[in-house]
Amino acid sequence: LFDFMWTFAQTNSSGVLCGGHSDAITNTTKLAALMKNIVVPILQKYGTHPAILAWEVMNEPEWIISDLPQAFPNGLSVPVTMAEFWNFASMIISSVHEHTHHMVTVGSASLKWYRCWTPAFSLQMNLPVLPLDFYSVHYYSTMDNLFLVNDTYLGTVNFMPQRQVVTGLTGVELPMIVGEFVAGVNCTIL
Repeated sequence: LFDFMWTFAQTNSSGVLCGGHSDAITNTTKLAALMKNIVVPILQKYGTHPAILAWEVMNEPEWIISDLPQAFPNGLSVPVTMAEFWNFASMIISSVHEHTHHMVTVGSASLKWYRCWTPAFSLQMNLPVLPLDFYSVHYYSTMDNLFLVNDTYLGTVNFMPQRQVVTGLTGVELPMIVGEFVAGVNCTIL
């Protein structure tokens, strides 16, 4: 439904205003209006469409969440906190489950942050559990040979899906897909 660039500082591109919408996540009045006037009508209109498998709350939200473990908010974004994003995501997930027959997920920027979307992480951080239907992580060759070992919050994880042992993914109780990756001549994932 949304992309992390939606929260970038507002710019004008050939007369079209782009970005500048962090406040739709942080301001409860604007968030309620977003849900009522945009999200729910879209979900109601397409909620039974057979071509839709799932809805993604946001593409790569890790780039805009300021207090996420190992956070890397993009310098162009107006960051939000975990509590603010979890509230936003909870509302969207509930609406997807209420108004559609589809699944819902978050498009995680990397296997590095997969644990952030698990119930165990939410409970550890005193956040509401996000009732996702599956996990979706992204992979690019720039992640090759990157990993974490015994991180307090993120554990031990190889960022390369083809090298990460599935049984080593702590807290994963749902299916997981690699939902975004480069499919080119030098692609190593396939």
